[in-house]
This record gives sequence, structure tokens and C-alpha cells, in this order.
Amino acid sequence: MASERGGGTVRVGSVVTVRDGELEEWWRIVPHDQADALRRCISERSPLARALLAHQPGDRVHVDQPGGQRWPVTIVAVTPAATLR
Repeated sequence: MASERGGGTVRVGSVVTVRDGELEEWWRIVPHDQADALRRCISERSPLARALLAHQPGDRVHVDQPGGQRWPVTIVAVTPAATLR
């Protein structure tokens, strides 16, 4: 159940775990000048981050992709920035 995995609202600085079918992956949402895909830090301006911001675990969001495609993902967990130190 998503609520058991971590709660809160997605904001800049949050680490967000998302599920796409059976695959789960996590990303940290950061200001655009700190984005670094190798460190799993995505810009708040990215399509994925824009879709996730202001949502909570259990929410299903759709990420806009080139060509008008939409990629559905479910938010599994959100770790607020303040707890990551």
C-alpha cells in the first residue's frame, strides 16, 4: 500500500519513488541548475518533475512526452528534503 511507503507532498528537494507497471525507481527533484541525471537529480522543470510536483503517494500522474504521448506513473513514496540530511 502506498501510504505505508512514505507520505507527504512532492516538492523541490523531495525524493520520489514512482512505479511504472512492475518497475520502481526514485528521483530527487532539484532546482534546474542542480540537475544531474547520474546522481538521479532531475530539474523541477523536467516533464517528470512537473507531473509529480504537489502530488502525494498513491496518486497516478501522467508525464508529457514528445509527440503528445503521456506516460502514466504512480507515486509510491515521498521523502521530504528536510529528512535527507
